[in-house]
Amino acid sequence: MGKVSLYAKVLLVLMLAWCGIPSLQTLADEAESLFKGIDLGPGKLDLRGSLRLRYEYFDNYNIKTYGTFDGVFGGVDRYCGRMNLFAWMNLVDMQVGVNIKPLKLMKLSLDFHRFKLASAKDAWCSSTGKKMRWDPTGTSGRDLGDEINLIWKYHVHRHVALMAGCCAFFPGHFIQTTGQAGNAYWAFGQVEFKI
Repeated sequence: MGKVSLYAKVLLVLMLAWCGIPSLQTLADEAESLFKGIDLGPGKLDLRGSLRLRYEYFDNYNIKTYGTFDGVFGGVDRYCGRMNLFAWMNLVDMQVGVNIKPLKLMKLSLDFHRFKLASAKDAWCSSTGKKMRWDPTGTSGRDLGDEINLIWKYHVHRHVALMAGCCAFFPGHFIQTTGQAGNAYWAFGQVEFKI
C-alpha cells in the first residue's frame, strides 16, 4: 500500500471516529492494525473519539422572587468555557466539542463556545457572579463572543496525569459596544494526583 493511500485511509478513519459513528468501529480497528510495528511512544493507538453538542440556557427570570441563580462551586470552568469569563447567570452557551484519543493514555479535546446574553437588558456576570457590563436599554444586543479551548491530557500513571491547555476568546457586539474589547488568550499546565 502506498503512503498516500495509507494517509488517506487513516484520515478518513479519524474523521469518522471523531463523529462517533459506532457502526464504523471496524474501520478504526483496521486503521489501528496499520500502525502495528510502528513505535508511537507509550500507550496504544486508540482512534475512538466523540462529538458533543450542548445548549445551555441560564436565565434570571423572576429575580425578585427567587434571586440570581448561583452555579455549583468548581463547575464553572467545566461547562461555560475554560477561561472563567462567564457565570451561569443570564447566559446562553452553544457548544460544539470534539474528543479524540490518539493514544490509549492520551486525550485531546477541542471545544467551541458561542456565548450570548439570555436577556439583552440584564448584565453579563463573571464566573464569580460579579456584574461585568450592563446595558439596561438592551441596545447593545446579546452577542458576548466566541471561545475556543484546546485541552491535552496524558495519564503517566494510574494515579498521575498531566494536563495542559490553551484558550482564546473573541468578543462579540455586546462587549465591543459597552467598553474596552480585545481578544483574550489563556494557557495552563497542571499535574493531577489521584489518591
